[in-house]
Amino acid sequence: MKIKNGKNKKMREFINRLFDDAERDWNIIRDELFQEGGNECLLSSITNTYSDSLKVRSNNSIIPGFSVIEDGNIYVGDFIAFVVDIRESTSLFKISYNDHHIENGLQKVFYITSTLLQSIAYTVLEKEGRQAVKLLGDGILVLFKVDSKEISQEILSVYKAAKTCINETMVIFNEVLGQRYGVTPLEIGIGISYGKSIVKVIDKFHTEVIGECVWEASKLSKGRNLIKLSKNVENFLKNENVYLYE
Repeated sequence: MKIKNGKNKKMREFINRLFDDAERDWNIIRDELFQEGGNECLLSSITNTYSDSLKVRSNNSIIPGFSVIEDGNIYVGDFIAFVVDIRESTSLFKISYNDHHIENGLQKVFYITSTLLQSIAYTVLEKEGRQAVKLLGDGILVLFKVDSKEISQEILSVYKAAKTCINETMVIFNEVLGQRYGVTPLEIGIGISYGKSIVKVIDKFHTEVIGECVWEASKLSKGRNLIKLSKNVENFLKNENVYLYE
């Protein structure tokens, strides 16, 4: 797929800037990391890189459409769940002879997850009202609170964002990844589902969305550079005469 030059340049600059930031951060933590036994320390750092920004108090939720959540109350909303998962992420710890400027697997994972997940979020969150609810160790969950009257158009918008992630963002990311570090191209899977979910405060610092759509989108995200849709999402798109998986 041919990418427009202006958009290509903007995304390439953004990804290079994220890699620059990751290299800077690694240099800051490197000595302390390996003095303290390394593996457990960095694994914790990777899976919780964004934990401070994701934690919420009972009156300050990042769940779209539910900015104020009272502890003890339970709410119900209609959500589109969008999950991206890096395929074979555990293999990233292995170092290849082609991986230049990288000392070990932990450094490699740190660079890749720090940059790739933010690049995906940047692509998906262009439209106001979308919110990255969870940045996982090797994936990201984005929730979209939608009105039932606008569901078809919103699903279409989310599907187009998913195609952009696969056909544009990942292409540019892999090109930069190879140029900078010699790392072979990565693959991602994307799962999209829709349905009602429960919103509640799990503890006073954490608000959670619990619903089949979140679980289903996670299960569907196991493909290789594929977008997998729940049946109800497929039906919505077919009703809009969208040719799926093109």
